[in-house]
Amino acid sequence: MSNGSLLDAVRAEISSRLKSALKGRDRVSADALRAALSALDNASAQPLSVVAQPFPYGSSAEVPRRELSGAEIEALLVTEADAHAAAAVQYERLGHADRADRLRREAEIIRGTLEHVAAADTTPAP
Repeated sequence: MSNGSLLDAVRAEISSRLKSALKGRDRVSADALRAALSALDNASAQPLSVVAQPFPYGSSAEVPRRELSGAEIEALLVTEADAHAAAAVQYERLGHADRADRLRREAEIIRGTLEHVAAADTTPAP
């Protein structure tokens, strides 16, 4: 499986979970899954130096996304989950236990997406 298709598979799985969360009106899961998708989209965007290149007249200005390895995808999702957990600690410290609990649940949901990355990543380990 190529790296691009791994990213596509992970995005498809998260999108499917997001759709289910939206149908079930599970706002916590929906917010967490949106955050995971955003992190993946931001990381796979091309650098501005590539995007700013002039395009020949009549051609598409569409720029292909960067491919991400399984390790990069995992690192992004772990970082996103850790950011939610760190924010939960801050909210707890400020006396906002409800918001802290929600952020902890979001962090766990994001960590739950890592199982799919490991299952979908068939690239050999270095």
